[in-house]
Amino acid sequence: MPRPRVNIMPPKVFGIGLPKTGTLSLAKALEQLGYRTLHHAAYLGICAALNRARGERLLAVADEQFDALVDGPLLDLYPELDRQYPGSRFVWTTRERGAWLVSTLRHVRGLHAAGELPLDAASWLARYEEHSAGVAAYFAGRSDCLRLDVCSGDAWPPLCRFLGQAVPASPFPHANRATVQA
Repeated sequence: MPRPRVNIMPPKVFGIGLPKTGTLSLAKALEQLGYRTLHHAAYLGICAALNRARGERLLAVADEQFDALVDGPLLDLYPELDRQYPGSRFVWTTRERGAWLVSTLRHVRGLHAAGELPLDAASWLARYEEHSAGVAAYFAGRSDCLRLDVCSGDAWPPLCRFLGQAVPASPFPHANRATVQA
């Protein structure tokens, strides 16, 4: 009698840093390491809400297609993702808060003009602090979350050590360098 097919999901990598902390650079690095990566797919937020209502995994629509998901609606879903995807790895990209604030305000200026996002620095700094405190508290004492500042230097060694990968010979991909240097 044939055995039933068991669908075992390989561990996923989730990028849970705020926008403007090097999330695109992380996505490109993960792609270079061979991960099938999705960066900032807004539709995942809608899918996660629908899947939650149906009692399914948050990212059921992406389970088979992607090994790594970075940015977008995922950055605040890490507790649920952690429960639903056991053994997964979390990369928390960070950045010096002053540089992050300058880059973020520059980025949201157009959205603010359209009435979609606030432009005041205090709101954004509160968001930065809230997210940082939440991630740090949730993953305290655990080895499955890497805090990675891709803006401060060569991010390959800590990222590759964390993922059990060899360090590529090529330089770490720094996307959006203009906003990274802000």
